[in-house]
Amino acid sequence: ASSDLQRVADVARRMVTQWGFATEALGSTAWESPMGSGFNSPKMASEATQERIDMAVEAIVRNAYESCKKTLTDNRALLDRLTDLLVERETVGNDELMQLVREFAAAPNKADSH
Repeated sequence: ASSDLQRVADVARRMVTQWGFATEALGSTAWESPMGSGFNSPKMASEATQERIDMAVEAIVRNAYESCKKTLTDNRALLDRLTDLLVERETVGNDELMQLVREFAAAPNKADSH
């Protein structure tokens, strides 16, 4: 799990410093090279800009977390049903999974019935 969290932070940082996902806060400037800002890399931003970069990265990570949490919460009944099937049979094929998703998408009240 910690490597997943590190990966999220790495991608969010690249989004801000290399791909321009924080233009309102930082403008349309690449603040790091594609190699990142490691130990031997030259400083491309002031301390104040580094703080704004950190805040933008934190906002992206926080928004991604909230979006993921909402998606999981909104689809709890589907996930519970999928869990039951996996415990029962160990595998669920793609066609069956897609059918299950369609069933739960078509019946919003199913979330309350499981």
